[in-house]
Amino acid sequence: MDLLDAAVAVINAAVASSPAVFPSAVLVVRRDDEQPLRYATGDAVRFGVGGKLLPADERVAATADTIYDLASVTKLFTAVIAMQQVEMGWLDLAAPVVHYLPAFATPEITLQMLLNHTSGLEPELPLWRDWGSVDERLRAVLTRAPVNPPGSTHTYSDLNMITLGVVLETVAGHPLDELVRAGITEPLGLTSTGFRPAAVDRVAATEDESYAGRGMVRGEVHDESSWSLGGVAGHAGLFGTADDLATFGQAMLAGGGSILSESSVHLLTSGTGAHGLGFELAARRYMGALADGGAYGHTGFTGTSLVVDPTTRAVVVLLTNRVHPDRHGPSVNPVRAAIGDIVAGALR
Repeated sequence: MDLLDAAVAVINAAVASSPAVFPSAVLVVRRDDEQPLRYATGDAVRFGVGGKLLPADERVAATADTIYDLASVTKLFTAVIAMQQVEMGWLDLAAPVVHYLPAFATPEITLQMLLNHTSGLEPELPLWRDWGSVDERLRAVLTRAPVNPPGSTHTYSDLNMITLGVVLETVAGHPLDELVRAGITEPLGLTSTGFRPAAVDRVAATEDESYAGRGMVRGEVHDESSWSLGGVAGHAGLFGTADDLATFGQAMLAGGGSILSESSVHLLTSGTGAHGLGFELAARRYMGALADGGAYGHTGFTGTSLVVDPTTRAVVVLLTNRVHPDRHGPSVNPVRAAIGDIVAGALR
């Protein structure tokens, strides 16, 4: 059984399991200039409001061109924009956030702490529920006191990347979606990647968020905090295809390609233990055996993942809508790790 056949068997088993791990998936494995391996299966749209199974003729099949809500994979794009501003001399990672945002509450927190999640800020806030406007929500993030001393512990926090996104917009004088478009998606030719997608008919549905007055979410960001901030934020909100995300991964593997210097890529993808700047390092829980070769990447809550492995020169993208119709299903990590094992075994 070759690499693709073995990976397809794992994915098909996840779709067919009861309960299904995810209703649809698109896999791309790309290695330098070799022909990418692609596989798409399942339904990008399978359920309606209330989680009701749609009739067969109302479902939408996933294809290689299906656009998925990338969720926290957005953080990697935010990190790249930050390094671009460092290269231009606009940012200093060692500088305190208050140097760029005087309204920020904690002078001990630096930009680097935001990127490697050592700020001490808590993981998240119910911005959509407890604050009434975008300004109030951002003020709540920027004035939040850390729950741990800055620099003392690693606590993964959306507040870090929301704050960093505000810093980037303030320094550049442009919204984050414009920065990502000009700095990443246009230079790399990522024609199906961006915030607030226009091609809703190509977008995979995510969760029934009737509890937030949204119904079945499709074409809008799944993350409630990003949604409450207008759909553009440093921690979540980006949509894209598997091929586009693989191209982004290849740019990193190529030392930054047209978007970053090689030294910036090194800073982003190296660090102490499992944490680089924005990127996660050697995370066996979802990278499988690829973690042994110094792989880096990230996952998204909606069921997405990117793994870049400098040892095999492979980029592995698995996009799913595992939160469709709700977030209570099995974890995707065993599937991700199994695919990592297959790729590592086939290419090493």
